[in-house]
Amino acid sequence: MPRPTKTRLRRRLKLRLRIHSLTRASNCIRPVQLVCAYCLVLLLSTLNAWAHGPFDNSTRLYVLDDHLELALTVGMDGARQILSVAGVSPEESAKLLAVSGPGSFRDAPIALATRLFEIKAGAETLNARKLKVFTDGLEANFALEYPRATNASLAVEARYFNGVEPLLAGALTVTDENGNILDRAVLSRASAAARVAIARVAGSNGIESVAVASTASTASNEPIHVTVASGSSVRPEQSSAPLLVWCAVGLAILLTAWFVGKRFFKR
Repeated sequence: MPRPTKTRLRRRLKLRLRIHSLTRASNCIRPVQLVCAYCLVLLLSTLNAWAHGPFDNSTRLYVLDDHLELALTVGMDGARQILSVAGVSPEESAKLLAVSGPGSFRDAPIALATRLFEIKAGAETLNARKLKVFTDGLEANFALEYPRATNASLAVEARYFNGVEPLLAGALTVTDENGNILDRAVLSRASAAARVAIARVAGSNGIESVAVASTASTASNEPIHVTVASGSSVRPEQSSAPLLVWCAVGLAILLTAWFVGKRFFKR
């Protein structure tokens, strides 16, 4: 049998070195991939839990030409407790909070409106004309319609905090129909009432308040304007700090895994 030449020996040696390097690289990639996948799952689960906290809540007040619309978004556990404290039976609560399709609102008893909010224009209390509920399984959305007030500001009291201890503070954002922010406030158990402006500052572009002040409880078959399930509700700004911390920790872990993998590849 002929002896292998030097050229053949070199080729075999290069092939073995290449196989060895590929084996080391694959062994290095696997733990790095696992760490990256774990960090990604951790970040996604944190974002999802933060976006749909069981006792998070936020409110938007839409100022339209001829009426006002109030949209309350609250986590499912908080919604169940709010309905229970308001005297809604478990059976009726289950019906109201059953998962429905996009844009599909259920009519709720109008008497429930006073257990959610009280809105005053001066000394006059505005009565809700409609109350509808929408849920997606993670959040419940209560959409209320009120008559348009002539006042430049309204006093809003969040009564849904009463009797529901775990509820967190929530943002109240006032906008016009184009999404322009007119005012902001933070509602909580300790400070459940706020006075907010519903008219634009003089000299700005946009509509002025329209004189349609009526508190009559008139019925209407037209769908309510607010599509609160779209995710446009605003969280309190100070609540974003823990989320940023988690993102920073996840990014640091990913960078560490990348540097470790890069170091292994160089060997």
